[in-house]
Amino acid sequence: MERYQLLKSRSAKDWWTATFGDPVSWIILAAIADWKLISPNLLTMLTFLSKVASSALIAFGDRSMVITGAVLLQAGVLFDHMDGNLARYRNIATMKGGFMDRILDGASILIILSALSWHAYLKGNPAYYLLLGPSAAGFYLIICYMYWSYAFYEHKTLGESTKVNPGAKDLSDRQVSTLDYMIEGQKKIFNFNHIDYYFWISFAIILDRPEMVLWFLFIIIGYKVIDRFIMRMNHLDSLDHRNSL
Repeated sequence: MERYQLLKSRSAKDWWTATFGDPVSWIILAAIADWKLISPNLLTMLTFLSKVASSALIAFGDRSMVITGAVLLQAGVLFDHMDGNLARYRNIATMKGGFMDRILDGASILIILSALSWHAYLKGNPAYYLLLGPSAAGFYLIICYMYWSYAFYEHKTLGESTKVNPGAKDLSDRQVSTLDYMIEGQKKIFNFNHIDYYFWISFAIILDRPEMVLWFLFIIIGYKVIDRFIMRMNHLDSLDHRNSL
């Protein structure tokens, strides 16, 4: 129980994280967090391999294999939460580990959405479905590029981040009950942040409606690209104005 409380170190930004990712990873890590053979980087690699394996099942499997791929995808997302929680628990978070986590995360979302497009195409949908998944993944990567570019300019100009906050936010009350934490997280269900995408992908696959989630992600992430671009441009304009004074 002491380990379980110590693992409550960050405040979730995503609905899936608050509802499933953190509560389940806290339970598992409460049992294994002190096992030396389990490392954050190992969990990061398991995250990537699980997502790649699930993509292969989704792209090329029969119905039962596709559903297995959807379940395996959620396991991969769980590993993705465990690596950061474990690193913070052991106080061994490194820039190299964070860099590897972000690069593999970007690569995996491109692989997964491409596999989903292929799966939808094999179901008899028009050829343009082959573009929806990679395009949605491309939109997400553009959002990431804008985020980190803006973070660079903020540090260059201000010496700190103000509009963007890279990394996990500390949980203000580590004694908060898990149930209250999960209930509070339900407020984020309509934010549609990137961890949530994986849940909706698996959900649509189980319903056998890949077309639905492809259009959903294409529209939602496409809108976010435009919204983030305008927002970052306005913020950069204010930084330029500050520099000119």
